Amino acid sequence: MKTKLASIARIIISLFFLILLFYLRRDSLGLTLETIKGLKPVIYASSCLTFVAAVTILAIRLTILLKAQNLSLRLPETMKLTFMGFFFNNFLPTAIGGDIVKGYYAYKKTGKKLVSFVSVFMDRYIGFLTLFILAGISLIFGYSHIKMAYLGWITAAILFILILFLAVFLNKDLLKFFSILRPLIELIKIRPQIEKLYNAINAFKDKKALIGRAVAVSIFAQIIGFVTIYLLIKGLGNYIPLKTIFLLMPIISVISMLPSINGLGIRESAIYFFFGPYIGHENAFALSLLWLSLLFIASIIGGLCYLFGNYGGIGVIKKEGVIA
Repeated sequence: MKTKLASIARIIISLFFLILLFYLRRDSLGLTLETIKGLKPVIYASSCLTFVAAVTILAIRLTILLKAQNLSLRLPETMKLTFMGFFFNNFLPTAIGGDIVKGYYAYKKTGKKLVSFVSVFMDRYIGFLTLFILAGISLIFGYSHIKMAYLGWITAAILFILILFLAVFLNKDLLKFFSILRPLIELIKIRPQIEKLYNAINAFKDKKALIGRAVAVSIFAQIIGFVTIYLLIKGLGNYIPLKTIFLLMPIISVISMLPSINGLGIRESAIYFFFGPYIGHENAFALSLLWLSLLFIASIIGGLCYLFGNYGGIGVIKKEGVIA
């Protein structure tokens, strides 16, 4: 019952933000359509290619992190899992639901459940860390050009939390500062699970070279993704510095994690709100729809990988208690 209510709530949230966005642009929907039609096919095709390239590079990152846990999956397999993550994001909570499915199928391929899920978790974590490292660099060199000053504080706060998380999980000596949480952990009887999870993440500290490679690959993938946004904006007849995209997209990525169906509605509203002051809200609305179309293309590729791969039905995952 709770699961159904949560699903209904996510649908309502996505619909609310979509309806709100279209309501705000109700008088210029025709103009938005004309703006999108004016995008040169070669620009859109280039954007599709760079987006798919970025996703492929993300698969390399996952391969490296699985290797760090002594799990061997070849790149073609991690590419399938990465695209499948986009597909299953459409059916599972927020924009990270597909990670659950990636973790499950990585476990089925390797036979090691905890480290498979931890590797996928670290894949997501390093993705966010590198996003905000790039945002922080952009903040240093372009703070005077930011039209929304509070973005600087948000970026700095999130980057601090991400770095603190890394420090705590890779250095057991820092755990003493969080001893206040021990009674709560004992009370809800999850200490064994917490210890297993912590130790699995802590094991990455002995794989510094591989982690460094994963971070470098992740930064490259993020830059390619930002270039995709840049191409779309140029194709719409606008210009925005790459450093501004470096700052805005990480914030939008975090907002997309709020309860919804794959960030639908929330993500598009965030793109409209944050890019509007730079390229005009009309073009920002068109940009949000174009970015959604790229996610849809990645979802189709992931769906085909799932359909023609030997992965078993989603019901099997539910039966094993991986998802509700």
